[in-house]
Amino acid sequence: MKKREWLAPLLAAGVFSVCFALTLALVRWHADQNETIARQQLALVGNALAERLSLRINSFNNALLGLRGALADNADRARSYRAFDRVVDLMRQYPGALSVGYAERVSQDATRTYLEQLERQQGRAVPLRSTNVNNGDRFIVAEASGSMPPGTDLAGEGPVRAAGMRATWSNDAVLSPPVMGPANTPPSFYLLLPVYAGGIDPKDSMLRYEQAVGWLFIHLSGERLMQGISERVLHLRLIDHQEDEDEQTLVFDSAAQSDTAAQGSATTAPSLAALQLDKTVGGRAWKLMLSPQPEFQEGLGLLSPHVGMAFGILVSALAALLTYSLLAMQRRAATLAERMTIALRASEKRQRAILENASVGIIFTSDQTTAHCNPKAAELFGWGTPQDMLGLPGSQYWPSAQDYAQVGERAGPALAAGAVFEDERPMRRKDGSTFLAHIRAKAIDPMAASSGTIWITEDVTEQRRMEYLLKEGERKLSQIIDGSPIAIFVIDTDHRVTHWNSACEHLTGVQPSSVIGTLDCWRGFYADQRPTMANLIVNSGSTEEIGRYYGDDFVRSQLIPGAVAAEGYFPHMAPSGRWLYFMAAPLRDANGRVIGAIETLNDITERKAAEQLLAQRTEALQQANKELGQAMAKLTETQRDLVRSEKLAGLGAMVVGVAHEMNTPLGVCLMAASTLQEHSQTIQSSLATGLRRTTLEQFVEDNLNGSAILLDNLTRMARLIKSFKRVAVQQSASRRSQFDLAQMVSLVVGATRSRHAAADITIEQQVPDGILLDSYLDEMEQILASLLSNAMTHGLEGRAQGRIVIHAERDSAQGYVVLTVSDNGRGMAPEILPRIFDPFFTTKLGFGDSGLGLNITYNQVTGVLGGKIDVRSTVDVGTSFTLTLPLRAP
Repeated sequence: MKKREWLAPLLAAGVFSVCFALTLALVRWHADQNETIARQQLALVGNALAERLSLRINSFNNALLGLRGALADNADRARSYRAFDRVVDLMRQYPGALSVGYAERVSQDATRTYLEQLERQQGRAVPLRSTNVNNGDRFIVAEASGSMPPGTDLAGEGPVRAAGMRATWSNDAVLSPPVMGPANTPPSFYLLLPVYAGGIDPKDSMLRYEQAVGWLFIHLSGERLMQGISERVLHLRLIDHQEDEDEQTLVFDSAAQSDTAAQGSATTAPSLAALQLDKTVGGRAWKLMLSPQPEFQEGLGLLSPHVGMAFGILVSALAALLTYSLLAMQRRAATLAERMTIALRASEKRQRAILENASVGIIFTSDQTTAHCNPKAAELFGWGTPQDMLGLPGSQYWPSAQDYAQVGERAGPALAAGAVFEDERPMRRKDGSTFLAHIRAKAIDPMAASSGTIWITEDVTEQRRMEYLLKEGERKLSQIIDGSPIAIFVIDTDHRVTHWNSACEHLTGVQPSSVIGTLDCWRGFYADQRPTMANLIVNSGSTEEIGRYYGDDFVRSQLIPGAVAAEGYFPHMAPSGRWLYFMAAPLRDANGRVIGAIETLNDITERKAAEQLLAQRTEALQQANKELGQAMAKLTETQRDLVRSEKLAGLGAMVVGVAHEMNTPLGVCLMAASTLQEHSQTIQSSLATGLRRTTLEQFVEDNLNGSAILLDNLTRMARLIKSFKRVAVQQSASRRSQFDLAQMVSLVVGATRSRHAAADITIEQQVPDGILLDSYLDEMEQILASLLSNAMTHGLEGRAQGRIVIHAERDSAQGYVVLTVSDNGRGMAPEILPRIFDPFFTTKLGFGDSGLGLNITYNQVTGVLGGKIDVRSTVDVGTSFTLTLPLRAP
């Protein structure tokens, strides 16, 4: 009985136990299924979030690449950025950015100058905003869209500077570590891309660092970055963590947006742990920590295990509930899949828009054929539209099958390893022409590279040509500088030596390898470090600064703007020092900005020594000149005394001659006058006693004879006095006229022959016709008559036969006629010849000659006719007078 009583409870207990065990098993299995589904859905949502985050970062990266392409060929990158921003509106195109901009690389020495330039461009004060004082170049924001003010030094932040250096070395966009802002503000970070001089991307990392001229940057914050990406039903935390860094930085926490969200996160069912996704973004390792909110699980529509436990006893209800749960789960999964599909399509649309507007050619190949390309690729390869390129084989883009094979051999290992293949090679257009292309390729799936590869192509033909021309120009310039015999060195804006030629090495003894690339251009010139003229020119070249080192011993060039020259003594060069003449001039770019300076140096030591020797000799010469002047003064005084004595002697001779010439006619006149007086007294006495006719006739006859004697001697005296007056003749009293020289000579010769008809003298005329003179005819006749009379009276005296030659020759080019009167007489002794033109000089003093004829002739030739007269004479050979007369007298 007791067994039956206990059988039902035991059976019930057994059935209950079995049912409870089955219920527990079903509830446990259901809970595991819920967690599996939730994790799958959480993983799907997390991957979608990560993909959207990567797409946003990639869009930022592509924006920087496109912006760098727009700035590539422009020297004024800040102005190019402003023009690009006006067209694209970067802040509107790329949400999530606090600011987008361009930072120029500026040395610390040039910071002040650069800020002043920014102030002129901005039209307002631009202070330097830097949290730290860095030890290298600054990267100062020149232009920015958003909240970043110009003048901010990005390199002042240590994390930002380190990221910028990595970007410069790797030539890729790099994300900086989080930068902490003021208290209670979320951290931010920078996406940085380097910009190189001339837009050229150097292949060598060291060249990238040297030729980097600035950074393009996007300033991001975790909060704004995740706008439109994070899900309200998830608690999302974004953590920055690097393996080589100890700290983990919370970049974004969706729970921080509201306290209620944080409380909701705290009440999340403990059965579902947070999902962690590791993502590499811009070279940084990020963790995405996803924790579902209650709304997430509610959105999944999963049945709670407690409900299953409550209704698990009822098999039908459990089956129905299980069926309902499965159907609801499927329905929720479909909805979530649809939402994910829409999100993926939107992401694909955004990616397609980026590809369509990219400034580089992008080709997607599959199985070595073109599956997709953007318009820029069609433009590069000469096809009308991207659709025309679809299906083209990969060999279509290469000049030959050999080139195609070589690219495949080189690109294959890199693509299979998941790396980026990069190269520069010629590529072929549709028409068969080629261009130099910069190629970057990456496989979508490294395990199956042939299934999908992205090729990015840029036409760098012009860039490489300009780079070659630049290098060739630099090479030629280096050859010119190094081959110059003048010592030359060149520095850049950072005062680093870029050129040091052989002549400079010879002058200073400093080898180029020890100074090129350093700041030591002073070596070889000074014992201690100090600025050279080139350093002062690069700084500013102000008069005050140059004067501080060179005083007033410098001049500014009138030919080269900004050039300064000086000369100075350098005691530390060579054992005894050197004198150098040096000139420094600024080097400017196309915009007129100073990019360096060149200095030339000439060794003028020998010239200085010569100048010193010349100064000494000049001083000695001045002393000798002084002594010579004193001697000349004494000599002049002595000569003046001699001239005075000679004049007194000549005057004495003249007085003797004049007295002699005047004495005879005066004596005759006195005798005639006294005789007439006696006769007159006799007549007067005879009148008183009676005058006889014979006496009167005798008186008249005597008066006539006496009057004739008086008249003759007085006429002789008047003629003599007239000759005296003609000694000082200065101008002619006769009229000026034009006459033929040959006719004038013939008339004078005829008159002379008539006066000397008894003499056996031949006068030969060698005067051509047609020599016209505009002169004074009377003076010419007197001069020629005097020369002929002198020749007959003195030259040919005592000769049985004589010959006189009159020769004339015209010099039309000079406007002169040369008239020569020569005789073959006895000539003159050498001591007589210098005095023949002196007044009152004659060799026949007392024989009727006054000695004034040749003196009068000399005065007429030189004074009236404006010519000159020369004489040559040889004893027993003859005498020749040469007159050089102008065709037109003055």
